[in-house]
Amino acid sequence: MKQETVDKQLTDAIGSAMTTIIAIRFEHRSDGLGIGSAQPRLSWTVRTPVAAWHQTGYELEVSGLDGQLQDQTGRVESDQSVLVPWPFAPLQSRERRSVRVRVWGSDGQASAWSGHTVVEAGLLHPGDWGARFVSPMRIK
Repeated sequence: MKQETVDKQLTDAIGSAMTTIIAIRFEHRSDGLGIGSAQPRLSWTVRTPVAAWHQTGYELEVSGLDGQLQDQTGRVESDQSVLVPWPFAPLQSRERRSVRVRVWGSDGQASAWSGHTVVEAGLLHPGDWGARFVSPMRIK
């Protein structure tokens, strides 16, 4: 095997190991709290040292805040990483879930899983809103 081929294979292997998801966002928001959608779209950013790398697939997992896995997509063949439709059961008002992502690249290798990012649905229905009038305290 030529040295150039070995060097390229080694560089690709090291690059794949260093391919990481550095940001998960929901509806373009980085904090993910109080999202006004039961099915928030996801976006993520990939960092890789591999030249000409592009995403060829992704996998999503959703867990409860207790860490229990609730659902996963399996590998989805797609180069999309911006405003990807929510593939899980819709969130209820005030419901919180934890999401993580991994991707596959043009080199055929999977990245490591991203860290968990929390998403919380806001108050989604008019009946979820309630308040009392603000008034001065009565002194007896």
